[in-house]
Amino acid sequence: ISSSVDNTIKVFDLKLNNKMIFTLKEHSNIINQLYLINDSSLLSCSNDCYIIAYNTEEEYKPISKIKAHSMAVTKLKPITSEIFASLSKDKTIKLWDSSNEYKCLCMINVHKWEIHDIVFCYDTKILYSASQDKTIKATKILNWSEYNVDKSKELLWKCTSTLKSHERDVTIVDLVDNDTVISTGNDFMIKLWKEF
Repeated sequence: ISSSVDNTIKVFDLKLNNKMIFTLKEHSNIINQLYLINDSSLLSCSNDCYIIAYNTEEEYKPISKIKAHSMAVTKLKPITSEIFASLSKDKTIKLWDSSNEYKCLCMINVHKWEIHDIVFCYDTKILYSASQDKTIKATKILNWSEYNVDKSKELLWKCTSTLKSHERDVTIVDLVDNDTVISTGNDFMIKLWKEF
C-alpha cells in the first residue's frame, strides 16, 4: 500500500507480481500517512483535514470519513489496538475510538505550535507530546477506566508537566520505560527525562 502527493492511495498485490489492484481517490489533498488500525481497517490522513477509514476485506471500501481537524492532519499514532491519536497543524491532538464508530474521545490543546510526535504510556495513562514550541507536554488521561466501562463518556485530561530544555523544535518523543522519556529535536540533542 502506498500514498502520494497526487492525493491517491494505491494497493498492490505481492502475490500477483506487485500488480496494482486498487486506486483510492477519496482525499482532495496530499496524504500524509497510512495506518492499519487492525486486520480489516486502513486509515489515512491528509492535508484536506480528513481521516478516512477503509475496509480492507471489502475492496478497500470507505467506511468512515471524518472532518478531524481545522488544518492538515499530519500524523496518526496508535494508543491501543482500537484507540488512535491524530496530530494536526492546528496544534491539537485528538483521540478516536475505531470500535465506537470512530468517536472523538477528546481534544488535547496544550501546545503553542504544531505537534510533531506523541507517545502514550498505557501503565501511567500519560500522553507525551513533542512540539515545534520546543517543549514536551505530559498529559494525564483522568478517566480511562471509566470510559472502558461506559463508552458514551468522553475522556478527561489534565496537563501535568511541561518539559523545557530543547533549544529548537522537539521532533521525536518515546518511552524508555514507564518513568523515563527520551526526546530529540532540531537542536541536534538527545535528552532523557526521568521521574518528573
